[in-house]
Amino acid sequence: MKYLSYFSSALLGLIFLFSALAKAWDAEAFADMLLQYGPQWFSIGAPIVICIEVILAMALLLRIYPIQSAFYTDCFLIIVSIIFAYGVLEKGIENCGCFGIYSNLFTNKPWVTFTRNTLLLIISIPIFLHKNLSEKFVWPKGLITIFIAAATCFICGLSMKKSYTLPKTSYSKVEKKLKQ
Repeated sequence: MKYLSYFSSALLGLIFLFSALAKAWDAEAFADMLLQYGPQWFSIGAPIVICIEVILAMALLLRIYPIQSAFYTDCFLIIVSIIFAYGVLEKGIENCGCFGIYSNLFTNKPWVTFTRNTLLLIISIPIFLHKNLSEKFVWPKGLITIFIAAATCFICGLSMKKSYTLPKTSYSKVEKKLKQ
């Protein structure tokens, strides 16, 4: 069970890392894809999603608290699947954009995406079944994770060609009234 747990953790980590790096390479396209789901401020979530994926991938690859990492990865997959289901049912979206510029190669139909996400959830089961007694070298692994996440965010920032701004809030309306 130990080796199956390591294999599952590595496989999930590699898939998440590939997904994050593919999206980071053309973060603007991923941000534009997020606009399909709703208001313009959704596009600001693109770098956030990419960084979350990189952190989860590195935590799985380096086995930083593997049970917790697998739990958060599964939660992330479930949340993303629910959001994609909303997009499919309400907005007619067919491409989830999960693998950035390579999405058409891996997920061209919604049922493929849902099947893949279900398989990824199943792959994580051995990680939960293998109980680690202690964690070793958590700080160096954490620093590596932070470094790779920062590098990915940098790549993501370089690939954003447009400037995305937050919409005006009600606070700014109140501020204008006070100035008048």
